[in-house]
Amino acid sequence: MTREKEDLRVTKTKKSLRNAILDLSAEKSIEKVSVIDICDTALVNRMTFYKYYQDKFELFHDAIQYSKQEILADVQMVDDNTREGALANAKAVLDSIYRYYMEHRKMISGITKFSGPVLSAAIAETGMAALTKAFELKEGNLSSKYPADLIASCVYGGFIGLIEYSLKNPTKYTADSVKNYLASLEVDVLDRNYNLI
Repeated sequence: MTREKEDLRVTKTKKSLRNAILDLSAEKSIEKVSVIDICDTALVNRMTFYKYYQDKFELFHDAIQYSKQEILADVQMVDDNTREGALANAKAVLDSIYRYYMEHRKMISGITKFSGPVLSAAIAETGMAALTKAFELKEGNLSSKYPADLIASCVYGGFIGLIEYSLKNPTKYTADSVKNYLASLEVDVLDRNYNLI
């Protein structure tokens, strides 16, 4: 067997295990999920599980971190340190977070219900980093009236609040209508908050 095929098998196995623990932890707390449950769901034997992970908590942490990477995987960042470039990058990250929330809303909701906001907090790190960087780039001038991370926190909190509100009120706002609102709102909110600093 070639090294490349072996690596592909490892990649698929780990992905299957990550998906299994996220799916299971959306149905019950991580403490109540057993390694046997994970292996049965992933169609992987226990020896294989322990070959890659010490325990279910290590796998859960890996799955959360991988989710963060998944969000950024399709983001087309521009290599531009101007105001416009930084805001475009922040918008691209927010758009990707929105898509991830829409595609995984049941899983995120379940994990939050049983294990707290661990996945949402990891996703927030990604969004906050992009926004903070955008707000730090004030036309090349790093001095500001308000700290960039506080402005970023305010904007990100509102952004996630909007998504969560729409998910709790699906009959009032469809996913498409929220996406359209966010598309115009993001530009306006990012631009206005950028001008505060």
